Amino acid sequence: MHNDPGEGQARGSVAPALTLTATLLFLWASYVAASRLPNSTGWENGPVENLQVAMLLAGGLVALHGGHVHQPGRLRTFWRLMAPIWFVLAVRELSWGACFLPPYDVAIETGPKFSSSVQLWYRPAVPYLLLALLGLLLFQFVRTGQIYFLAALWKRRQVPWVELSCAVLCMLASGAAEGHLHVDLAFEHHWMAQNFEELSETGAYALVLMAQWRVFRDSILQSRDASGGLGR
Repeated sequence: MHNDPGEGQARGSVAPALTLTATLLFLWASYVAASRLPNSTGWENGPVENLQVAMLLAGGLVALHGGHVHQPGRLRTFWRLMAPIWFVLAVRELSWGACFLPPYDVAIETGPKFSSSVQLWYRPAVPYLLLALLGLLLFQFVRTGQIYFLAALWKRRQVPWVELSCAVLCMLASGAAEGHLHVDLAFEHHWMAQNFEELSETGAYALVLMAQWRVFRDSILQSRDASGGLGR
């Protein structure tokens, strides 16, 4: 049976208004909860940060699965290019490995502190390794014609603009809590802002996971519909 493209698009997307409303409600709930949850909620190596790492690793595994289920070709390569990005973000969340060491400092309110630049001998090499990885990924992206896959997403109206825009909104809230945007969020204690920062960041990762899942579902449809064209 041939699937109706319009029906597939409706099933594969979340209503923009619903996504935006849910994001705003999540940020409001996180703001309220930040001052009521234990101060250890937003600690480094705490429950929320560990959840973030799990989410990022899950994103990488979904990308690897995408590379596994597709036949050799453009779609398989696309997902294999996405997987390293998730894993790099997960390692970054672990302070490039410093979180596996004893903290170099512990504050009563804001908990243990880890610093890759202080604790890791290989930290100076990290930017160069990331630059090399980024260059390799970009080279493969261009060489394998991934722009055609993105064009197909655009044509099918499956580019997850709403999810990604809401993720940016959450990251802006996280940045504001961290003090980067010079916005006074009126938290009485620093640990409350830290809680809000980590909760907002978690929301951002969840939205990026949603965005990837939407693209993954559409890549499956592209693979099924392709006959030696975009999906090969």
